[in-house]
Amino acid sequence: MYNTIIRGFLRSQLTRNCLLLYSQMLQDSVTLNKFTFPPVIRACSVSNAVEEGEQVHAHVLKFGLQSDGFSQNNLIYMYVNFLCLEEARRIFDNNPKRDVVSWITLISGYSRLGCVDQAREFFELMPVTERSSVSWNAMIAAYVQSNRFHEALAMFGRMRSEEVVLDKDVAATISDMYCKCGCLDKAFDVFNGLPTEGVSSWNCMIGGLAMHGKGEAAIVLLKNMEREAVAPDYVTFVNVLSACAHSGLIEEGRHYFHHMTEVYGVEPGKEHFGCMVDLLGRAGKLEEARMLIDEMPMSPEGEGEGDDSASAANKGVRRLGGG
Repeated sequence: MYNTIIRGFLRSQLTRNCLLLYSQMLQDSVTLNKFTFPPVIRACSVSNAVEEGEQVHAHVLKFGLQSDGFSQNNLIYMYVNFLCLEEARRIFDNNPKRDVVSWITLISGYSRLGCVDQAREFFELMPVTERSSVSWNAMIAAYVQSNRFHEALAMFGRMRSEEVVLDKDVAATISDMYCKCGCLDKAFDVFNGLPTEGVSSWNCMIGGLAMHGKGEAAIVLLKNMEREAVAPDYVTFVNVLSACAHSGLIEEGRHYFHHMTEVYGVEPGKEHFGCMVDLLGRAGKLEEARMLIDEMPMSPEGEGEGDDSASAANKGVRRLGGG
């Protein structure tokens, strides 16, 4: 019963409740088993509870579950989230039941910290039979995020030569790379080659068009997306409004700012407000921009200013103020 409740708390993102119930189980001398630890470890990861995570790790060892693959994979994930790659690697090396999840978690961890060459070394150690499209995407994405596009393309070519099935995540990564390079035709070639396009692929292409000031084309793509019955999400409308701002499409920007909430139930966040303020500021409509700032449910400055979301809003506010 306890394990079921802990999993329920985790699904509801009530991570503190998970840890409190786990603590109560220890106090009540409830027998712990291999089903107890994975959700508790994941709760520590999500809430960045380092001290509690280390204690739970000690309990895993105490109860002799160092050979339980599921618990070990969750521990690897936890230490990657804590940015403790040495400990994550140690658990991996001592895990007799490592699988594709173990490999991908570490590759992604190295990539997140910018250790792309270490990620590549680790990828090459991975058994060929374990290399799914997910592992290829993790490695290609690492190169793209580091702006090492030639190496990303080489990995992509190697992936195709080994006849790995191209899925929407890999396609989105490669399309993103081509968009950053300004090779929109090649990005569309990859996009159009997919049997079905997921929302991330559409977002990538709309974002690429926005980046290069092709607002009208971005809106056409959004309409195609809707015709294909793919529901736009939060990121889609950030990209669409950004496209409108870069192309001076005032009426279209106003329309989609309301359209996203009225039709899709997407509530505007800092990025959306920031794009609209930027759009109106560029057009000299300062009073309308100021009114929009007053309507923001969050402050465009101050707390969280380092976040991408705050950055988008601050950019619009600075433009409005002439800064």
